[in-house]
Amino acid sequence: MSSPKHSGVPRLDFPHERSQDSYPMNEPVLAYAAGSRERGELKEALKDLSGRQIEIPVVIGGKEIRTGKTVDTVMPHCHRHVLAKVHQAGPRKSPRRSSRA
Repeated sequence: MSSPKHSGVPRLDFPHERSQDSYPMNEPVLAYAAGSRERGELKEALKDLSGRQIEIPVVIGGKEIRTGKTVDTVMPHCHRHVLAKVHQAGPRKSPRRSSRA
């Protein structure tokens, strides 16, 4: 068998068969049945998160910015319970823009 002519471009060799390790794996599907470990862990996490209020900054270019203008993020099933204060972004203020006004 003759080898194909090389065009100067690197040739990629792909195996004809994939190994079992190369297939994507989903995380396990949990039932969260009453009394199960996963249900207990979920309830504990929800209790922890509902017991405190966090502040969520605006992130621009990897930099956290706290604007002071916030809105409340509430529990979907209990709108009186505030989970977080979320900072809102607005139009950028620059000296050039404000001098035109």
